[in-house]
Amino acid sequence: MYDSTAKIPTSILNGNVNQYGDFDQCLKIKRNINSNKNAKQINGKYCLTSFQINIISAMSEEMKVFYDLIHSHHIFRSQLDDPGHRVPRFSSMSWGMCVPGACSSVDIEKIASGMLNRFVDTDKISVSVSVDPELCQVERGSFESNGSIVVGMLFFFMIGLVTYATVCDMKAENNANEIVMSFSLKNTMKTIFSLERSNDDIKAVHGIRFLNSLMLLFSHNSMAIFFYPYLNRTEMAESLGTPFSVTGRAASLYTDPFIMFSGLLTYYSIVGRIEHNKTVNIAKEYIGRLFRLIPTLSALILFCTWILPELGSGPQFPLVVDHHADICKKYWWRNYFFIHNYFGFENMCLTHTHHIGIDTQLFIIGVPIVILMGLQKKYANRILYILIALATLSTIARFYVSYTMNMANFVYFGATVQQLFKTANRMYILPAHRFTVYVMGILLAKVLRYTPTKRLTQNQLFIGWTIATALFCAAFFGPISMSCIGYKYSSFHNAIFAAFAPIAWCYSFAWIVYTTHHGYNSLLGDVFSWRGFLVWTRLSYAVYLTQFPVYFFNIGITRTPQYYDFYGALFNMKEFACIIFLSIVLTVIFDLPFQNIKNIIFNNKKKLQENSKIKKID
Repeated sequence: MYDSTAKIPTSILNGNVNQYGDFDQCLKIKRNINSNKNAKQINGKYCLTSFQINIISAMSEEMKVFYDLIHSHHIFRSQLDDPGHRVPRFSSMSWGMCVPGACSSVDIEKIASGMLNRFVDTDKISVSVSVDPELCQVERGSFESNGSIVVGMLFFFMIGLVTYATVCDMKAENNANEIVMSFSLKNTMKTIFSLERSNDDIKAVHGIRFLNSLMLLFSHNSMAIFFYPYLNRTEMAESLGTPFSVTGRAASLYTDPFIMFSGLLTYYSIVGRIEHNKTVNIAKEYIGRLFRLIPTLSALILFCTWILPELGSGPQFPLVVDHHADICKKYWWRNYFFIHNYFGFENMCLTHTHHIGIDTQLFIIGVPIVILMGLQKKYANRILYILIALATLSTIARFYVSYTMNMANFVYFGATVQQLFKTANRMYILPAHRFTVYVMGILLAKVLRYTPTKRLTQNQLFIGWTIATALFCAAFFGPISMSCIGYKYSSFHNAIFAAFAPIAWCYSFAWIVYTTHHGYNSLLGDVFSWRGFLVWTRLSYAVYLTQFPVYFFNIGITRTPQYYDFYGALFNMKEFACIIFLSIVLTVIFDLPFQNIKNIIFNNKKKLQENSKIKKID
């Protein structure tokens, strides 16, 4: 047990402060002890102990330098009682301790405190120790839960159904059930990689989605790497405390175009059908939305709750995998009502799915508004003015709450975990604060549909591109100073970013969509209109869902400190390949088949309605 327990390492001043010991050796310890009365077995228990150095009184300049280096320049600031399952407790140090299985977390806290007090002989600092009971592990078998077995059988059934449908399709059996054939890999793979566009396709949207998805992947990965116990964590912090790190710190910005495109496509599709004298049924729109979201989301919830916890182990595995599963066991129902974003990051089943809740709530509100604008043209402009007024209030609200509550929508260098959670819970995951860009999408759709093409002069195009470029640079490069080491927090800077960066960012892409759709040739327009991005659009929902489970699983199974390498950590090709592969699997087994089933059901209803009309006429 002593051999399995972490020891004082080298390179402490380079951030090598997280020592996991020997996780596997500890859990394999079994010792039979025979006494006069009875026989006992002592088993190893592994506990990841966290401790934090607290400053009591003023330190010398030399001690301040040491303190700063040990804590890797405080790239994040945290407390021991902060939630650690979504954002790391970066300020604390984690050591693995191997003890007898009968020891409780309280016992281990006392042992660790006693050990540390021998090294802390000063009145300048104190050391706080915390042992989370869920981070104490003993050896366990696989698939011990009945729920895991049932869910595993369900996934095997779905794989069997896909296999059966594919075989039937390959044999061209005409008597196969139409719904069953929706699961054929031959059909779904053909759909994924098809480069055919629909008649009302808005070309540039797909490329812009790809760009923002890629930047979101990079940003989420740059957050995930802070969980790892790097040998050179201080060097990592220094490399990520440079201006270029602005790219990974503005993750909130990259989700805004998706909300804008949601408003754009809702208006463009529904109003287009109304103008072609096609009926629009609100219930049908909502049901179609459920077919699009629920099957894939359900598969992810079931997998992350019952299967993923059985697939691995490691020092942080209970924190970043098991803890998320436990939350989902309690609160999974909130995700199905799309209200999970109102209960805070720390209590949310699959926190990264908050965007689905926001987007669905805006969709529920937006559909009847757009139908009314399409049917009542004389009131359309009045409704639009109301929407613009509400969008303005949303912008003002973002500025106000960010400024008055000291929020951090941009992850500045030295941000506290409490700030990040407060920002997420009281602004970022609430649709009222994201309403501005949704209205921008509706406005863009109206402009695309009713503005004449090829009417702008060269001077007007030049001015438009200049404004779009300036706003893009302002949103992207504006907060560069906040990414650097030594930045002093300013609530005004963060409020400006929270209020106006989403508008500037989305406007720049809206201009590209507008000019491309109306036939004004440009290099960016041609790039974003490439047909290959259609494939990404079909996979984007699954990519969004699978990325964090992959990141957290890899964090959970990590057993030893590793050397930080910028390209290797942030551009982990194996990790990205795994995300793409799982996204394809999720899409062909759940996403596309259930969309096909939706189309079959709706088309059959349409045929029944047409047949009933013919019978009445006869």
